[in-house]
Amino acid sequence: MNHPSKMVVGVLLGCLIGLQGAAAGAETVAADPGSDGLADGRALTALFLAGDVEPVWERFGQQLRAAVGSAAGLKGFSEQVGQQLGTEERVLREGVQLEGGLAVYRRIGMWSNAPMPIAITWAVAPGGRVEGFQVAPAPPEAPAVAAAGLPPMQQGQLPDEAAIAERLAAFVAQPGAAPGVIAAVRDRDGTRFVARGDAGDGHPPDADTVFEAGSITKGLTGLLLAQMISADEVAADQTIGVLVTASAVLSTELAAITLESLATHRSGLPRHASGPEMQARMTSEDPYAGSTPAEIFADVARVSPLGLDAPVLDPDVVVGRQAVGHQAGKPVPAWHLDAYAPTGAWQASARDLAALGERLMRAEPEWVADALKLREVVGHPGTGMGLGWHHSRVGDREIVWHNGGTAGSSSFLAIVPAEGLVVAVLANGGGGIVDGLALGLLASGR
Repeated sequence: MNHPSKMVVGVLLGCLIGLQGAAAGAETVAADPGSDGLADGRALTALFLAGDVEPVWERFGQQLRAAVGSAAGLKGFSEQVGQQLGTEERVLREGVQLEGGLAVYRRIGMWSNAPMPIAITWAVAPGGRVEGFQVAPAPPEAPAVAAAGLPPMQQGQLPDEAAIAERLAAFVAQPGAAPGVIAAVRDRDGTRFVARGDAGDGHPPDADTVFEAGSITKGLTGLLLAQMISADEVAADQTIGVLVTASAVLSTELAAITLESLATHRSGLPRHASGPEMQARMTSEDPYAGSTPAEIFADVARVSPLGLDAPVLDPDVVVGRQAVGHQAGKPVPAWHLDAYAPTGAWQASARDLAALGERLMRAEPEWVADALKLREVVGHPGTGMGLGWHHSRVGDREIVWHNGGTAGSSSFLAIVPAEGLVVAVLANGGGGIVDGLALGLLASGR
């Protein structure tokens, strides 16, 4: 199967760059108010919100400078935040975690002009250089659903249907979780689908009910890149400077970024465009609608990797039953990601996620195994990720996974290659709130 080599640049720049959500099992490096990480994050935030951006700009790395443009541009962004969001009224939570070798400070608060919590994020490299920065709507805090009460499992085994149903019922009963949820699990006893709650039509979701899969879509994009590398259409260490169109003028620093660094979230770029148009959209109900170019992602939608059906990337063309997204207990519209489609536009069912997990488990053809292979961060053994796929440990299980969250939907897909396990969870509540539930099923008392 042939794919235009330059298409991958637009795809990766659109969906696989920069800061990601907190990884499962991320290492906490600072959590108390007196820590240096918190103090630094607070200081950066105070300077930015006050419009005193020169000290902040001086700490920006070259790639982040190239993405933002100038100190004047950063100041303009600061002013725009104040105009659109108003004033920060209270801080809901904050903390610092080690992600990909960077100390990532996140501060989530309520603002006078914003209906939802807003997250301010700084990613700081050793030595104090700022390599990432973002102001965007924050997902609600994930309800805690751990493995407590689940019986110990044997090798290659996950909880039975009754145990899963009990956990799902507890999940939907929590205020602020989601009206409906479905889990797909595959172990030595076969594949089973268990659901509870309301998909939005008065009935629980079933195996074919479609949800927004969110950032799990990044895993599909990583597989596409691995396939292109295998076909010698691109190389992992190929720089984007030789692939972009002539109309896109890149700085020397941006042109030197490799495809692998994009796909493993180590480029240093922000996760989406930094301009005022994008930032303005990020506080709307449909933040990616209107982004371009649509023709790139129409091509992606026709790709059928691993024998799966072509991914549906537009919520308006979904055929069949579609879950109604909710946030804070209220229905919200589906997102139209347009040019950001490969970051999270996959409209998928529990059956779709289970099928993908089973094909990943086979690790065939060879480029699938290459996409999943851990690429370690230099100086941090055991940390890193594959091409769009995270690696973590849950108890004594090594998992390969990705999660996702839109305004009204949350998802999680994980495989345990050593035991032949697949766990997929979808809920029609926004913000990535199913992580704890999925990890609890994987932990399953082991």
